[in-house]
Amino acid sequence: MTALSFRIDVIHGRSSNDVVDGDCYCRVISRASGLKLVVQTLLSSLRPIGNIVLICCTFFIIFGILGVQVSSAVQFALQLYKCNGNN
Repeated sequence: MTALSFRIDVIHGRSSNDVVDGDCYCRVISRASGLKLVVQTLLSSLRPIGNIVLICCTFFIIFGILGVQVSSAVQFALQLYKCNGNN
């Protein structure tokens, strides 16, 4: 974080308090109507995007568990198939 704030300070010539404050960025967004619309749209789309991510993670976990179960069952079946009966 300090390297990033140092870089921003060097580029813009501001103190680190101005960078952390973010007051300048809010003024820029409030003055530009197009940018304000973009920010509002991004903020309003966070909830639907979160729902989609939650659904995708659920499917990923379910199929991950199923994949581990199936692969372990297949490995166990192959071990039984290769068994000569000497063990």
